[in-house]
Amino acid sequence: MGVLGAVKGYKAIPDDLKAGIDGIVDKKFNYTDYSFRTVVDSTVKQAVNAVKRNGGHQEENKLVVKTQEPTAPKLDLWDDYGSPVERIAVADSRWTWNGSWEAPPRDGKLARGQRSHPKRERKRPFALTGQAQS
Repeated sequence: MGVLGAVKGYKAIPDDLKAGIDGIVDKKFNYTDYSFRTVVDSTVKQAVNAVKRNGGHQEENKLVVKTQEPTAPKLDLWDDYGSPVERIAVADSRWTWNGSWEAPPRDGKLARGQRSHPKRERKRPFALTGQAQS
């Protein structure tokens, strides 16, 4: 509904999809100081300010947005991700397995529809070395 309202306007949203809004329009959302009305007002205010900051303007109840050429953002590459020190196989005794684990199929693939068990855990005790930064 939000996307439809943003693209076509509130009046274009079918009445059956807007039926409950009147009942909550001024009711604050849980754990916030915002209601539907104050969120809409704040969003409109932010949109108008963004348009004006970027060279557009408001004409009555319409916003005129200045067209701009798209520019690519700076590409930040993360290339210092370290190297593995050791690969520890699942059969290695250094792993501690909890829950009802079963050996995987020989090909390592789950059968269609088969899922891993959500309560299964695997733990690997390890030690960290280094110095705390303050």
